[in-house]
Amino acid sequence: HTDDPQALTALFNNWLSGFIQATLSEIFTIMQTRFAPLKLAKARLRIKLLKATWGSCRMPGPLITLNAALIHSPVACIEYVIAHELAHIRHFNHGQAFYALLAAMCPDWQTQKKLLKTEYSSAIRKS
Repeated sequence: HTDDPQALTALFNNWLSGFIQATLSEIFTIMQTRFAPLKLAKARLRIKLLKATWGSCRMPGPLITLNAALIHSPVACIEYVIAHELAHIRHFNHGQAFYALLAAMCPDWQTQKKLLKTEYSSAIRKS
């Protein structure tokens, strides 16, 4: 127990960071399992605050980076972002095959993308 506001803030921020890491990592693991039949290269996950995007996929690696601000959005939106980045392991572009795979793995992706843009885009600007 402490009365020091800075110590309390640091304690809370540490807890929050751990919560975000655990939550997004768990959803990422679930989504990787959904993609398992495709036998994609196993991706590493990095979570951090990003200024302009919800996620990215870097090859080779692959390394998927998720925006920690996703924690403010519904699970379905997080699943869409992860599915989008995992689809890039197979199709490193936004071509027709990429969108066909995304639709197969996340049928409501367009709804989730729109929701992120209309309801949660301010989370990126604040981060």
